[in-house]
Amino acid sequence: MIAFNREALGRDLLTASEQEDGLPYAAWNARNLLELSVRTKYFLASKDNAKRFHDDALRDAHGLLGAHEQLYDMTGKVNTLKDKTRTRLERVPRERLGVALLDSKYEKVINVAKKMGLKRWYDASNTYLSKYAHPTAFLVIGVMHQPTVFVTGLQHCCIAFGVDFANKCMTDLEQMVAAIC
Repeated sequence: MIAFNREALGRDLLTASEQEDGLPYAAWNARNLLELSVRTKYFLASKDNAKRFHDDALRDAHGLLGAHEQLYDMTGKVNTLKDKTRTRLERVPRERLGVALLDSKYEKVINVAKKMGLKRWYDASNTYLSKYAHPTAFLVIGVMHQPTVFVTGLQHCCIAFGVDFANKCMTDLEQMVAAIC
């Protein structure tokens, strides 16, 4: 029987809960778990969705390599591993997974949320958490100068969201495993 570890899924969120002034860290981790909960529903909905999600890992690698090559080009440095890495990225998916080289256009989480009927919930949650996760003017100028009790309360709120998202992922995955077993 496959068992999932809820603590492992939210370990970064737990670390954020223990940090003083960890609001951005807590919000960032909660936002990651939000995206994971949407993607979990997506790939559990059908084999085609699961395949798409799996292949998106290859698309991510392709996009990462492209960005890496651009950074080298912009700095004028020579990337001695460029050809070897590109060749491997093309060969390994084809030989081991039967997948042709994919473009770097992965399925964006907002599109996944739309397909799963979760767009409104995702938009609201993502916007809320993003305001605390990114160094926007609201965070840098507004929130961080508030009394510590206020900021700590927001941090706890973000952690509660993250725990809820992690539980949604785990519940969905546990139901899938129970159906298989």
